[in-house]
Amino acid sequence: MVIQSIKFSRIKDRVYLHLSTGLILPLLVDDVIVYQLQKDKTIDSDLYSKLIDSSISYLLSSYAYRQLALSPKTAKIIRQKLTKYFDFIFKKYNYPSNLIDKQSIISTVIANLVEKKYLDDFQYVIYFLKKYRHKPRRFLEFNLNRNGIDVAAYLTYLPHPDSETDSVKTIIAKKYSKFNLSFFKDKNKVISALYRKGFSLTSIKAAVDDILKSR
Repeated sequence: MVIQSIKFSRIKDRVYLHLSTGLILPLLVDDVIVYQLQKDKTIDSDLYSKLIDSSISYLLSSYAYRQLALSPKTAKIIRQKLTKYFDFIFKKYNYPSNLIDKQSIISTVIANLVEKKYLDDFQYVIYFLKKYRHKPRRFLEFNLNRNGIDVAAYLTYLPHPDSETDSVKTIIAKKYSKFNLSFFKDKNKVISALYRKGFSLTSIKAAVDDILKSR
């Protein structure tokens, strides 16, 4: 196959490599120099494979940088996003499936992000806890774990159980003041409602007990 043309994109530092097979590969402009690309150059199978890999890696890396510019993310979150984006660009640019190791390329992109310190679990935890500062501890632990965080390593940053108890008491006073906690049925309704919101039973019962004692 032969390079028919190399055209600059409106996107900064991107070029489009037009091949005689009809395939159009988006590449980082630096790749033109690295692989000594020029019009009418013949592409052998080895170079073709490298160009496919470079094209996909470039697009995935660019997408990852855009995502990280919006907010901190974990490796697990980025992997999920890159997996979906990979499927999108695979169809858009009609990459040859026989030359692509999807998970290997994604893992390499993530490894580069980690090496360059774009992925930082601590920064993500701080961001997440600030964003959801009014959420119950159980909610925080569940979602941090789901997003790939070792919660045990960050327990000191999570709300203290005593502060959650105070939050529960505030919510009861604002939203459940019409319920008589002295009645078993009303108390169970309040406890169930708060538990579904993500508060721990320990904090809920402590809050209910404090309210009843103060009456």
